[in-house]
Amino acid sequence: IMLVVPRLLGVWISNVVLTMMFIVTIYSGFVVFTPILNLQVMEILHVTIEALVPMDFLVLSIKSSVFGLLIPLITVHKGLNVKRDIRDLPRVSSQAVVTCIVSVFVLDVLLSFLVLV
Repeated sequence: IMLVVPRLLGVWISNVVLTMMFIVTIYSGFVVFTPILNLQVMEILHVTIEALVPMDFLVLSIKSSVFGLLIPLITVHKGLNVKRDIRDLPRVSSQAVVTCIVSVFVLDVLLSFLVLV
């Protein structure tokens, strides 16, 4: 358990922080590009606020938390099942990557479907 929990928490926290930084980056892009493109700040904020509803931020935070827990669970599970053979490590790490990608896509579709219904 001491091998799994720090990795699980580390990836989960970094994924959630990365999502928050993504939101900050969108709004900081407004500050940088508004004078360059001669745009009106209030117009951009108005359009953005109309397009984004609070539910979008809730879904984004839920998805980032779920993916932040799913990815380390899959990789730690695959990593702990490696046999003591040097040829097994590349195979298992490739399996972990493919499993994570497929799982994230499938879970993203399911979560999006639940939100839309």
